[in-house]
Amino acid sequence: TVLEANKLLGRSVGLVATSRISHATPAAYAAHVPNRNWDNDIMEQLVYQDLDVVFGGGERHLLPGSPCSNAVSGGKRTDCENLKDVLLGRGVDYVTDRKGLQRLVSTPAWGMFASSHMAADIDNRHFDLQQPTLAEMTAKAIELLSRNSRGFFLLVESSQVDWAGHANDPIYMLTEFLAFDKAVRVAVDFAKMNDDTLVVAFPDHNTGGLSIGNYVTHFARGYGHPWTSDDRAHYTDITVEDLLSPLAGMQMTSSSLAELVEQAITAADVCDGACVQEKISEAIAAYWGVDITREQAKEIRLLQDVQTGDNNKMGLAYAMSEIVSRDHTLVGWTTHGHTGDDVPLWTYGKERLIGLFDNTEIAKEIACRSRCDLKNVSKKLFVPVTTVFPGASTDATDPENLVLKIGNATLYESKDLLKIDGRLFSLEGIVVYAPEPATENWFIPQDAVTLINKYADF
Repeated sequence: TVLEANKLLGRSVGLVATSRISHATPAAYAAHVPNRNWDNDIMEQLVYQDLDVVFGGGERHLLPGSPCSNAVSGGKRTDCENLKDVLLGRGVDYVTDRKGLQRLVSTPAWGMFASSHMAADIDNRHFDLQQPTLAEMTAKAIELLSRNSRGFFLLVESSQVDWAGHANDPIYMLTEFLAFDKAVRVAVDFAKMNDDTLVVAFPDHNTGGLSIGNYVTHFARGYGHPWTSDDRAHYTDITVEDLLSPLAGMQMTSSSLAELVEQAITAADVCDGACVQEKISEAIAAYWGVDITREQAKEIRLLQDVQTGDNNKMGLAYAMSEIVSRDHTLVGWTTHGHTGDDVPLWTYGKERLIGLFDNTEIAKEIACRSRCDLKNVSKKLFVPVTTVFPGASTDATDPENLVLKIGNATLYESKDLLKIDGRLFSLEGIVVYAPEPATENWFIPQDAVTLINKYADF
């Protein structure tokens, strides 16, 4: 990956996200697994990649869980390894809140600010959760990484813009994108002072198909919104105030609002259908500043139980967002899924990218501008074991911690370690096991090959 390539050139490298740091986008820059849902495996590889900065959520995938004898409350690891202890043993400065982030002065540094995903920006502020903002994490990451005279590579993901689109949640989308915009400003301000810096900002796809203007509200329905039939303007006549005023009273995401509704229902001694509708209406009025009708509350209840394509129900959060967006805002949506339209590419710097690109080309363009040869990096970090040590064998005594045996040499799945006769070596990259039956193989760094040939008996 471009991160691994920059690391090999002696540059500092980092990952920042508001999701679990083991989620798809950050994982794609530093992990090699066949399934994006393998958070435990991904997290292990991130730990053993010796990254200089890691900020985000997902602490639970560092910690052993049930039924491990060393289980930690909230831990999710089933291999019983405590990767937080590994980080501390490698000299990592480990923090868990905004104050901890602010005091960081050196690398390596990890900030795990949530057990799973971090809170949405608006929820973090409303509930005063003391998690850092994306801009704060970005600023600290740049501050720490830029001390390397050879330069740095940093991946920052505003993870939840996508989730807001899935939810059709206008205030979630707006506030997450504004949080992203502030983080981009931090990066661009640094680049303005350091003209050898390139900033590239882009989505991997659109989600939800948000539009300014809502045809259903203004031309089809006739109830439940603050505009009269005489006020139904064409899209080009919509003012900024028209667009934003329905969102001004929204204090939290639809997900947090749904949790409050569920709590209110649970707190009631008996809550029949009419009661549920009342709790929905009360919560939307109190925390979104919107007065829905009885018919809309009933529609939300029916919609939340609609089966989606993945055999799940739509759920209360999505249902509330969909009806409130449709009937009380000037925001339109086309889907709860991804869309196929082109997305923006924003760049800043002397070698900025300009034009239309397939998203898979972006990494190659970044590699080119950072003077990285990805093919050579792959050859250096991922040598197929079958081509150099055909007699190697896999020890699967512990199926969650596979071991590669090459004579008296031992290598460990997803780690950067090699042991020969009790002597432990640190490698330039991680050891990767590809489990697919048709292509089953181990891949090891070239320096492991050199060390085995020099010191091992096989």
